[in-house]
Amino acid sequence: MKSLSHYVVRFYIVAVFVSGIAAFMLETAPLHAQQAQAIFALRDTSAQRGSFVRIPLAVSLRNVPARIDSMRLVVRYTPSVVLVDCVRGGGTNIIACPTPRFTTQFQSLSEGVLTLTCNQIRPVAANNQDTTVLCMIDFRVLASADSLATIRIESLTLNATDAALVGMRRSSTIRVFGEPSITTRFTDAIEQNYPNPIASSASGTTFPYTLAATDEVQFSVYSLRGEEVFRFPAMRQTQGRYFLRYVPEPSLPNGLYSLRMLTRNGAFRQSFMMLR
Repeated sequence: MKSLSHYVVRFYIVAVFVSGIAAFMLETAPLHAQQAQAIFALRDTSAQRGSFVRIPLAVSLRNVPARIDSMRLVVRYTPSVVLVDCVRGGGTNIIACPTPRFTTQFQSLSEGVLTLTCNQIRPVAANNQDTTVLCMIDFRVLASADSLATIRIESLTLNATDAALVGMRRSSTIRVFGEPSITTRFTDAIEQNYPNPIASSASGTTFPYTLAATDEVQFSVYSLRGEEVFRFPAMRQTQGRYFLRYVPEPSLPNGLYSLRMLTRNGAFRQSFMMLR
């Protein structure tokens, strides 16, 4: 009868053999079978109220595919403090699109989402150790002095596959100082509301909007047939960015509506859906 030590030795030999095979397979696995890694290195900065600030998204990409045909980046930011003006690529940036396509979505005073896509990507070495710039985001600084905005990388997708976000520097802050500068530029406009569609009358929805100059502004809600279903009291406001909260009446039926903003520069509209 074989002793217990005999079986322990055999088990140890088998375990070592299996672990060796696994390590060999991992080392020899093709790069495309490993998850790409993105090591961001964002830095904090400060900016004067009313000015523009450019945030470079510095990153080191590793285990990337031999060919990157598409890229999707999601960035979260503080919309009550800064407003996305444009995204810049080209030059030495990894994103070769000079002006990548992007969308912004307002979720709350402290949460905005920037999503950009590009199909023109500069080649990157599979095991690149260097840090380069993915793209640059220009923000317009809106808030008063001593405000703080946060910029945070949410996700990066290469060829429809998510990259692993590695490291601790995936976010940065913009600290606002000083009085408004003479470079401040706004236009009369209404941004997309959030949430949209409106799923509950109790929670309502919020519309960000901007005014080009001090003006009296009037807001009204219209149905798809052009009927005015609600009118806000007229307000006189200075140049800048604001947020309008709308809580619809429970009796308002589901459907497509629009918010109209009337200023001396004309009428501006933003469509939204009621779906409860």
